[in-house]
Amino acid sequence: MKLSAYPAYRPSGVGTLGPVPAHWAVEPLRIAAPRRDERVEADAAPALPYLGLDSIEPATGRIVRTDERVVPEAVCNRFRAGDTLFGKLRPYLAKACVAPFDGLCSTELLVLARRAVEPRMLLYQLLSPRFVSLVQSSTFGAKMPRATWEFIGACAVVVPPPGEQRAVAAFLDAATARIDRLIARKRTLMARIREKRAAVVWRAVTGALSAAEAERAGMEPGPATRNSGVGWMGHLPTHWRVVPLGTVARFRGGATPTRIDPDFWDGGIPWVSPKDMKRARIVDTAEHVSEPGVRATGLSLIAPGAVLVVVRGMILAHSFPVAINQVPVTINQDMKAIVPSDAVDARFLAWVLTGSARVLVALADESAHGTRKLDAAVLATHPVPLPPLPEQRAIAGWLDRETARLDRLIATLEATITRLREYRAALIGIVVSGQADVRGAVPPASPAG
Repeated sequence: MKLSAYPAYRPSGVGTLGPVPAHWAVEPLRIAAPRRDERVEADAAPALPYLGLDSIEPATGRIVRTDERVVPEAVCNRFRAGDTLFGKLRPYLAKACVAPFDGLCSTELLVLARRAVEPRMLLYQLLSPRFVSLVQSSTFGAKMPRATWEFIGACAVVVPPPGEQRAVAAFLDAATARIDRLIARKRTLMARIREKRAAVVWRAVTGALSAAEAERAGMEPGPATRNSGVGWMGHLPTHWRVVPLGTVARFRGGATPTRIDPDFWDGGIPWVSPKDMKRARIVDTAEHVSEPGVRATGLSLIAPGAVLVVVRGMILAHSFPVAINQVPVTINQDMKAIVPSDAVDARFLAWVLTGSARVLVALADESAHGTRKLDAAVLATHPVPLPPLPEQRAIAGWLDRETARLDRLIATLEATITRLREYRAALIGIVVSGQADVRGAVPPASPAG
């Protein structure tokens, strides 16, 4: 069903809002939904569920978890069922929800009491792209950007008649639920493809390819096997060896040049940090260092063909990023470059480490700073399966081809999910601003993905 406009509009008087339906009011948020500023000391807090910023899913308004009777900060806010919460820290994340119960929350969440706007109508206004971008534009602090209540409370919101507020909320509840179900199906499919990818890598690096797969890889199908002696590795072809990683590769570390001296940065030398480890081949990086920066810090160039891994950071709680540099690079102190010996193909080694990521994640310990760390000594003793060099190259080539196909499917699903999220946000923006009259309208079908 095509949505139609209202019969008449008037100027809202707010540049970011534009015209609104003629019978809708426009008010500052602090008037339409005043702030409930009820602070509670943690040691005197009542036994109520607690919501932090991590409790709220970005952009959807869903509460994903609660911490029962746990208050991890000295002071918290108290809210009542039906209040609307909005995250003022990193507002671009669009963390907002309607409270379904009485509880406590982080002081980074503003508590807005019900007054002129129905809670779910208000929620969709707070999630609209216009409101989120407006609040984000006011933030201060580079690493932890946050907005103030003074600014947020002054932002304009629309106030339709109560019946229309309920109609808008009901329409968007139904429309976003359809979109969210489609997103959930895409995510489920993507998870299955990732599981298949991981299984393919594991079978290949442990010599357990099917006869058809081995034939496509140019290898002998069904080789005789033996127990590897390593519990998580299982059986291997009898002619394969198992060796500690440190006996067939050497490790190189990195550092960060001081940022006080601008001459050390913005040079022509790629500097790999964990944020660059989102792809399997490194050809460039987000930041670059200069030759003076390399000399002053004791950095050295790492020749192409090393296996780069992350050994420190919270990402090690769930992932073990692996990549190969295709150009000379330097790395930071949270990375290691593994330079394989002549007996090891770098691509095969990268696939082995990718295939044993779960094991390596389990070996990472929590450091004194609360982050995760994989010691070089632990990494050096990590056992790796080692077939003859021609087989290593054949396996690596087959995995490059096979995973590329799966990666294309994953990328297509990710792009579809992105489009669905954008459509969801745009629909919310159109409806809550009155650009579409949804009184009695049937929510539109989600775009095909």
